[in-house]
Amino acid sequence: MNRLVYILTTALGLVVIACDTHQKKQTDRLGDTISSNEGQLNDSLGTFYSSNLLLANEQILSKDYLGYEIYRFDWFRSFHGPVFISIYKNGNDYWLSTKKLDKSNFVPHGGIEFSIPEDATEEQRKAINESNRQIRDSKIQPRIEIDKEIKISKNEWHEFERLLNDCNYWKMEPQETGLSGLDGAHWIIEAHLEDKYWFVDRWSPKDNFRTCGEYLIRLSGLHE
Repeated sequence: MNRLVYILTTALGLVVIACDTHQKKQTDRLGDTISSNEGQLNDSLGTFYSSNLLLANEQILSKDYLGYEIYRFDWFRSFHGPVFISIYKNGNDYWLSTKKLDKSNFVPHGGIEFSIPEDATEEQRKAINESNRQIRDSKIQPRIEIDKEIKISKNEWHEFERLLNDCNYWKMEPQETGLSGLDGAHWIIEAHLEDKYWFVDRWSPKDNFRTCGEYLIRLSGLHE
C-alpha cells in the first residue's frame, strides 16, 4: 500500500490544476494554456478530478451558469475517500449537500489512468506506468458512502462568504506548484456564481483558506 501511495502522490505532483470562467459571463480568466474555451481541463489531474466528480454524480461547475449559486469544497485525502461539500443559493433557499466516496478510490481514482507529462523523468515515468498497471489490473470502483442534503440559513451562507473574503479567496492563485506529500490532502474550493467562477487548490493548508473548508465540514456534520 505504501508503494501505491507513493506512486499516486508522484503522479499527482506532476500535474497542474486547471480552471476557467463561464463562457457567457466572464469576469476572471486564467488563460487558454490551462483550460479550453469550453472549460475542459487540459491535464491529467483533469482526468482524475472529473472522474471522481462523475462517480459522485457531481456537477462540472466551470462551465455555463446553472441558474443558482454554488460553493463547493472538494476534499481529496491521502488515506480516505474524497468528499464533496456544497452550499447552494437559489433565491431565498439555501441548502448544503455532502457526498463521500469510499476509500476504494485508492486503486485509484475511478479506474482512470494518468497521462505522462513530456518533461517527466525516467523515475516518474516508471512510477506512473506502474500506477496505470495497477489501475488496469483492478476492477474496484468507488461507491457513494454518504449522500445527504440539509437546509442552511442565509446567515450561514453569508458567513462562508465572509470567510472567503478574509482569506482573499478571489485573488488567490489557483494552485501552488510543487506542494504535495504522502500524508495530507488537497483542499479545493470552487465558486460558481452568476458572473464568475473561481477554483483554488491547496495542499494541507494551515491558513485562513483552511478555515473555509473546516467551516463547511462543521456545517455538514461530517466527523471524519
